[in-house]
Amino acid sequence: MHHLHSGIQARHLPLSPVRIIVARVLVLCLITAPLYAGTDPFPQPIANPFEGRIQVFASPDARAMRFDIGASPAMASRDSTLRIRADFFTLSRMRSAEAMKFPVETVDYWFGLSASWASTDVPLALRLRLAHVSAHFVDGTRWPFTSDSTVPVYSREFAELLVSSNHGPVRVYGGGTIIWSNHNPDFSRMIPQVGVELTHTLSSSTTLVAAYDGKLVGYRSVMLPQHSAQVGLVYRHHTNIEGGLMIYRYDGRSIHGMFPTQQDHYWAVGVRLGMP
Repeated sequence: MHHLHSGIQARHLPLSPVRIIVARVLVLCLITAPLYAGTDPFPQPIANPFEGRIQVFASPDARAMRFDIGASPAMASRDSTLRIRADFFTLSRMRSAEAMKFPVETVDYWFGLSASWASTDVPLALRLRLAHVSAHFVDGTRWPFTSDSTVPVYSREFAELLVSSNHGPVRVYGGGTIIWSNHNPDFSRMIPQVGVELTHTLSSSTTLVAAYDGKLVGYRSVMLPQHSAQVGLVYRHHTNIEGGLMIYRYDGRSIHGMFPTQQDHYWAVGVRLGMP
């Protein structure tokens, strides 16, 4: 990757209170995460793109490559009924170039906190996430940068609430996102969401999964869907680290904030790595 403006020099900035707080939270997560391995009250929705995992999806035509890097480590837990997590991850859109180069076109940065709860009496669970996300063009984009360009701003703070119910191997969930602070008023402030998952245990460590996640995202008063689906095998190591090999399908508005009007349609093969 190359620099957009060769005249820009890096500056060393003093640590701000926000940076200190983020660094302390990260250290706390790394120290405490191993203490809370076990059943999650609200497991990450499998097909939802906005989850803290490490995963890469590449389409056969190499026009839509995604590289997601992140984690949602546990900070506190009470049995298998309550868990507090911290979310830190990035969603990167890349394309393939010559000589094994993968220019990054845009990156979405997400961080926040989540709390999940599961009932001990009925098959009901919920998750509340409070988060911030911002998106930025990177030097692999074809967008015409110039010295006087006005770069769009995408930044928001929001709350996401999902409620799920398990029925044997089937899990269904629904809810939505409410955006209370948004630098781009063209986006609608509410995003409905539904999903369904099917799991079939093959062995004590291997599971066959199939999942769908759907949202309605509004931009300039036009509501259009985001459909994502995954099917594949998930392997859980005795250390509770998960790995998966997936076939992925995506249709609808781009998940990347800098491409609000773009429609993506692609098949992809991907691998993922996550922790409970």
